[in-house]
Amino acid sequence: MALTAGVGTPQYMSPEVLRGEQYGFAADCWSYGVLLWEIYTQARPDLWEQHARQPRGPLLSSLLKLLDEGLRLPTDATWPSWLSTMVEACLEQRPESRPSFITLEAQLRARVEEGQRMALANEHEEDDSSV
Repeated sequence: MALTAGVGTPQYMSPEVLRGEQYGFAADCWSYGVLLWEIYTQARPDLWEQHARQPRGPLLSSLLKLLDEGLRLPTDATWPSWLSTMVEACLEQRPESRPSFITLEAQLRARVEEGQRMALANEHEEDDSSV
């Protein structure tokens, strides 16, 4: 399926969009991964800046070259493992390797439920210690 023709902010564009190829919802998954990265780091999703490089040549082809070299927005050991795994999955080079939004939603719901269980357990511990 082809959606719009290469419309958007280059830093959020998937490799297939940058190439001008047909693309589908996996391109949105890529953009979502960039957005998650940006929210967590509170930094601009600038691949050149993150890898201390200067763009060479036209913006879109220069960005595509970095992506084709395997460079991605960096995650590291300070990140929650579930979040780095999710971002890295969204930023897979091949569209068919990226998760669907149904999968992402299920993963996020599981994280929320886990957080709720932990909060409830902490609440019970506090109640028990005040007795």
